[in-house]
Amino acid sequence: MLKGIDVSMWQSPDSYSLDGIDFVIVKATEGNGYTDPNCDAHYQRAKAAGKLLGVYAFARPDLGNTGRAEAEWFVSQIQGYIGEAILVLDWEVNTWMTDWAKEFMDRVYELTGVKPMIYMSASPCNSYDWSAVAGADYGLWIAGYPAEYNVPNPPTPAEGEMPFGTGAWNGLWAIWQYSSSCGAMDLDVANMDRDAWMAYASKSGEKPQPAPTPSPEPQPVPQPTPADPVVYTVVPGDTLSGIAAMFGTTYQKIAADNGIENPNLIYPGTVLYIYGASGGEAPAPAPSGEEYYTVQPGDTLSGIAYAYGTTVDQLVAWNGIENANLIFPGQVFRVR
Repeated sequence: MLKGIDVSMWQSPDSYSLDGIDFVIVKATEGNGYTDPNCDAHYQRAKAAGKLLGVYAFARPDLGNTGRAEAEWFVSQIQGYIGEAILVLDWEVNTWMTDWAKEFMDRVYELTGVKPMIYMSASPCNSYDWSAVAGADYGLWIAGYPAEYNVPNPPTPAEGEMPFGTGAWNGLWAIWQYSSSCGAMDLDVANMDRDAWMAYASKSGEKPQPAPTPSPEPQPVPQPTPADPVVYTVVPGDTLSGIAAMFGTTYQKIAADNGIENPNLIYPGTVLYIYGASGGEAPAPAPSGEEYYTVQPGDTLSGIAYAYGTTVDQLVAWNGIENANLIFPGQVFRVR
């Protein structure tokens, strides 16, 4: 079994030790429009330490949001993590709404190719009909705290000690949150090895990505001459198509030049060599009278429109946007 923790904005990213654990699961979003401000700091710290990774969305069906809308918001905020982190729906509100949860998970799978897990306590797991969710092969992260573990500095459960029923999962579980009284930290064990974890994180039908390893010390990057490529380091929220638009090239060429097998999967910290950018320098300025904006995590189209004194309809028309409620970090839009 693997040992791990789950964290959110309630923990400072440098306030806890990563020693002796195998995985870290981080809160990414809540509802439809909120992104945890500590998410990427937690994630990148754990990744640099070579830990297995996960991100979760806290569901808010009580606010009248649809599962589909919350799934689309979640996916828009975790683009840089897809393929290397398990994806999880945190199910704690209106827990009888099993169809809502299935709608969320189906949409995440449709958008990412990754089958998410669902987190819930043992009570709703055994009280409601989860057969459609379990039957779709979505894994279970169950929470339950036996007295001997729900104390400060609890022991780690041994394999086979999970005492709770799992309802429609028929005794199968992927992760067990066994203690919530270790200060402000939740403790978990995963009923799998590292290869199985990466299989959960990978897109269906694709070979799992290798588990993360500690990042090497960064090496100095030579400054380009006019004949050299532009050197660009991927930041959280980047997409290959967005980077290509910045430098006046195509994502296919960047992928080919840098040996990227999956153009939909790039990681913060990756160094890309951009050949063919104008003058081997930063992107050329926009044509006179026009202005462009690169979407950041947490942006909405209405917020961008307000900031630039225009309307959502005008942004849609200028940029050929099909769904005004679904934009992704890294996209480049004309705003004037």
